[in-house]
Amino acid sequence: FPVTELLMRRLGATLQLTIAALALATVMAFVISLVSVMNRGRFLNRLAMFWLGLSYAVPTFWLGVLLIMLFSVQLKLLPPTGYASIIEEPGEGWRYLLLPAVTLGIYTSSILARFLRSSLLEVIGQDFIRTAQAKGLPERLVFLRHALQNALIPVVTVLGVQFGTLLGGAVVTEAVFDWPGV
Repeated sequence: FPVTELLMRRLGATLQLTIAALALATVMAFVISLVSVMNRGRFLNRLAMFWLGLSYAVPTFWLGVLLIMLFSVQLKLLPPTGYASIIEEPGEGWRYLLLPAVTLGIYTSSILARFLRSSLLEVIGQDFIRTAQAKGLPERLVFLRHALQNALIPVVTVLGVQFGTLLGGAVVTEAVFDWPGV
């Protein structure tokens, strides 16, 4: 078989895993970074920063094995390995996809959350934010409309880079979960 044909057969499974992991990572990054920024100097900020450091430091192959032990062996909620296409079998596909996507998503969320958090902290100190606050706009509106929109600009760039990194870096996670990817 030509190499391109072999790659194309397995690319769909890797794309499913990559897109699911990136979507999950984006949601987790938003929640963690917003909690951290809104609670600067408090316990929740320190807890969020600890979680980001831990999730960045834990190797994905080890996290994958821990998740298999917890959710497959102990709780018997999800299958430990295998694959089912989300398109052909949506219910079973999600059950097989969840653990590998969480494994990749946790690591990626730590990177995205750190970028979003630092970007938000930088934007919050800008003059246009102080001007919006001085005009009497509600704090929530200032944060969501002005700060968050401007803080997302560098994060979108990092999202694109992380997509490519996940496509190439999913190899170890695919091996742990017996995922038939590239």
